[in-house]
Amino acid sequence: MTTTPLITLTFFSFFFFFFSVRLHCSSAQTLVTPVSKDKSTSLYTLSIYVKTPLQLSKLHLDLGSYIPWHDCDRGRYNDSSSYRPVHAKTALCKEMIPRAIGYCYEPAHPGCANNSCGFFPENPVTRESSAGDLIQDKFALLLPGAGKRGQPGPISKLLLSCVSSTIFSKLLRGLAGGSVGLASLGRYNHSLPAQLSTSFSSPQIFSICLPSSSKDPGIDELGRGGVKISSSKPYSELETSVFRALTDAFVKEAGGLNLSLIQPAVEPFKVCYAVDEKQGSGAGDPPFPTIDLVLQGEEVIWRISGSNSMVRVMTKNNVDAWCLGFVDGGDAPRTSIIIGGRQLEDNLLQFDLDSGRLGFSWSLLLRNTSCSNFYVKSTTN
Repeated sequence: MTTTPLITLTFFSFFFFFFSVRLHCSSAQTLVTPVSKDKSTSLYTLSIYVKTPLQLSKLHLDLGSYIPWHDCDRGRYNDSSSYRPVHAKTALCKEMIPRAIGYCYEPAHPGCANNSCGFFPENPVTRESSAGDLIQDKFALLLPGAGKRGQPGPISKLLLSCVSSTIFSKLLRGLAGGSVGLASLGRYNHSLPAQLSTSFSSPQIFSICLPSSSKDPGIDELGRGGVKISSSKPYSELETSVFRALTDAFVKEAGGLNLSLIQPAVEPFKVCYAVDEKQGSGAGDPPFPTIDLVLQGEEVIWRISGSNSMVRVMTKNNVDAWCLGFVDGGDAPRTSIIIGGRQLEDNLLQFDLDSGRLGFSWSLLLRNTSCSNFYVKSTTN
C-alpha cells in the first residue's frame, strides 16, 4: 500500500492570542451559535441575537479583534428598547484606546448620541477603521435544541461599537458576505468570549469548529507573536523564507506520487497539480504529502492532511487543479506565520485561556465526520 510522504515544520513558540467561542456556564449549560462559511470570500460568519426584541444578526467571525461592532444604520439595527449609549466620562469609556467624544446632529438613535464614548473599530481584512459609538444592549446565543438550531439562551449585556456603513462604507468591505458587523473573539477584556465569561462567571474555555462547506453550518460554542490563528485569512500566510522552505519540501515529496505540476500555478497559489481521477472529486482526503506542525515539544503535533492543505480550483480557462493552500506573506510581515481558515476547517479546537492550553482534534474527516455534523446535547441539570 502506498503511503503519503510527511513534511515536518517545527514551531518553537506557539501562543494562543486568539480564541473561539465555546462557553461552559456555571449552570452546566452549553451555549451554541452557528458558524457558516461564505462561498464568495471563503471566510466565516457567526450568528447571535441582539437588542430587544431579539434580532438574529450575522457577524463576520474574527479570532483576533478587540470588541464586537455592528452596522447601526436604520434597517440593520432597528430601535431597541434595551439600547443604552456609553457616556464619555464613564470608567468603561476610559478603558478604551483610542477614544473620542461623540456628538449627534439628529434625533438620538443607536450609534448617534451626544457626549457618547467614541471608539474606532477596525475591519480585520482591509485594516480600514472608522468612528463608532460604544453602546450596551442585550444579546443571546443559542441553547442546544432539536436538530442544529435552538432557542435563544440566557440573555446578557453586550458592549459593542455602533458604526454607520452609509458614512463609513469601507468598513464592511471584504468581510464574509451578509455580515452586518463583527464578532470579535480576541484575547481582550471586551471581546465576545470575555464578556460572556464575565456575565456567567465561567472559566474561559472556548471551542470552535469551522465548516469546510458553505452549505452546512459548523458550531461556535462559548467557550502578537511569531504564530497566530486567524479566521479572517482564508489561507495560511507564511513569511517568505518559511513559505519557500515549505513549498520546496512539498514539491520534493510530491514528486514521488506521480503528480503533474501545473506551470504557472493558479493565483494566489504557487504550487498546483492537475486533478487526476484517482484523487477523487474533492470530497474526503486527497492523497498529497502530509504536513506536521510540531508545537513546543516534539510530542505535540498538529497534522495537516490533504483535506486541509489543498484547495480545489477551477478556472475560467477550464484548468482543474489542486493547489497547496498556503500563500507567501512577504519578507517582513507583522506576523511570521498565520494559520488561516482552510487549515482550521473541520478541526475541533478548544482554547483554555485560564491554563494557556490549546486542544485540537486533527481533521474530523479522518473520522468520517465534519464540523457540519456536530450536534451539542444540552447538559443542563
